[in-house]
Amino acid sequence: MSTRRNGNQTRGLEYYSRLISELTEGSRVLLKGDRVMKVHKKGVDKDLLAVWLVNEDGTLPTLNKDGTKGPELYGLDTIQEVAFRGVFNAFIKGAIFNKNSKRYKNGAIVTLKGNNKLKGRKMMVHPRGVDTDLNAVWLVNEDGTLPTLNNGTKGPELYDLDRIYSVNDMTIGNARKYNDIQGVLSSHLSRVNENAIFNMKEGVLQFLNQNSLRSLSQVDSGFRNMVKHSYHFQPLVLKPGQRLANLYRSFPGALNIDLSKRQDIKDEELLEAMPLGFKNVRVLNMKECRKITDAGLAPLTNLTSLDMAYCTGITDASLAHLTNLTSLNIALCIGITNAGLAPLTNLTILNMKYCTRITDAGLAPLTNLTRLTMVGCIGITDASLARLTNLTSLDMAYCTGITDAGLARLTNLTSLNMDSCTGITDAGLAPLTNLTELNIYDCRQITDASLARLTNLTKLNMFDCTGITDAGLARLTNLTSLNMKFCRQITDAGLAPLTNLTSLDMVGCSQITPAAFTNLNKLKYCWNNGLSQDVKEAAKAKIAENKARKNKTHNSDMEALNGGTRKKRSKKSKKIKKSKKIRRN
Repeated sequence: MSTRRNGNQTRGLEYYSRLISELTEGSRVLLKGDRVMKVHKKGVDKDLLAVWLVNEDGTLPTLNKDGTKGPELYGLDTIQEVAFRGVFNAFIKGAIFNKNSKRYKNGAIVTLKGNNKLKGRKMMVHPRGVDTDLNAVWLVNEDGTLPTLNNGTKGPELYDLDRIYSVNDMTIGNARKYNDIQGVLSSHLSRVNENAIFNMKEGVLQFLNQNSLRSLSQVDSGFRNMVKHSYHFQPLVLKPGQRLANLYRSFPGALNIDLSKRQDIKDEELLEAMPLGFKNVRVLNMKECRKITDAGLAPLTNLTSLDMAYCTGITDASLAHLTNLTSLNIALCIGITNAGLAPLTNLTILNMKYCTRITDAGLAPLTNLTRLTMVGCIGITDASLARLTNLTSLDMAYCTGITDAGLARLTNLTSLNMDSCTGITDAGLAPLTNLTELNIYDCRQITDASLARLTNLTKLNMFDCTGITDAGLARLTNLTSLNMKFCRQITDAGLAPLTNLTSLDMVGCSQITPAAFTNLNKLKYCWNNGLSQDVKEAAKAKIAENKARKNKTHNSDMEALNGGTRKKRSKKSKKIKKSKKIRRN
């Protein structure tokens, strides 16, 4: 980290990469000015370094005076925190590591250390305080005036915390350096008081992980009670050797529990934790916990989401009490039949992969489903799908009983996996114009006529689909991912319009030549086993070229974002550094 940054150079590439990964649909963000909003489904625009946001309650904000509503685009530099994590982390650090933080407020005088120019210089803390992501602090002149920056403008300067020698003449010890400074200088402390913490607990504690909750509970009895009596929605993972009852003694308000790492857990341990708070759990992952039976699940009537894949000891008796479920995974649960699904009319998400005992009668009451996985369920026919008109995602791989008639009313589908469904033809796909993801692996009755209508596709798997030719790909210009393995009829002409491709699997496509990569300026991944060496080299060269172009563009954007103040090292400094290196050798 550099010793000093000007006021415009606030964020680095690593920070933005982490921030983008956290900005998922529905995440709450705290903007500068303390406005809270939610991430819209459009998510992040990486080219503009911006994110689409809506109001905190999910409604669309008003864009202009004529009352038009829609999501708003905010630059990533306007975001202070995602899901308030940073606010709490800074507060926790200040509360734990410096009990006397009231002595040090914004405006505290710090003494710098370092080279001759910085050593002993006194500066004042700016209201921006500490940037906890960069381990740095915003400072102005000792008299409160703004210093002159490299580009001639005036503004606060960002200094690394390891350049701080003392705060208000109190020397910072090396062992506690970072935590003390963050505690006494953090700008978050000026905005967050004890009442605000308690008022925000429902909105904040749900985002804290297990380690953060433990840290918060160690501050004092007030925070310990807050943690103990608040609901926690982040998944708490029961580790090997850890007892569920002990977890609930620390976090009795936990509503999201992951037991998948304790596959040896039995009913007795679940029942032991019931009076400690486990009976209130809302989300439970007990995947592959084969020793749990109906007795262990019986009291959990508040469950809304349950993953019990591969739990062969569970039968219909368990599900009879779980009428609040909206999401259920019963993959390979051989004890579940039609009777078990009958009372679960609130389900919107169901995974019943290889549940061969479930037939059309089992799906009949589940008309609210929006996502259904029924891989290998040979007992399901067109009659079931005709009633599930709300489906947006359907995985029916190896369901040989489904024909074109079954898909006719599923016009809301955006994702469809019909791997090896050999009974589906072009007529079945005709009404599904909203599809963005499609898997037609080994569906040899699908031809160019189907793909011509599916112009919204971004992901397509047409492995071994001999009925698709170059003409079928011509209008799929939105594709970003294409698997055309062993489609030997596809030539360079088929790939020419697909300029948005980032991922391409062309194993066994013997007619592809190096010229096919000419227009693939976004390609990142390419699988080409079995093709000629010149094709492999062309693919490798194109991917390297695209990566270099993207890095160059990103560096230019970052430099512009940082105010164009990045300076090149002078020839003299290069010579000095070189001479020092020679002397060391």
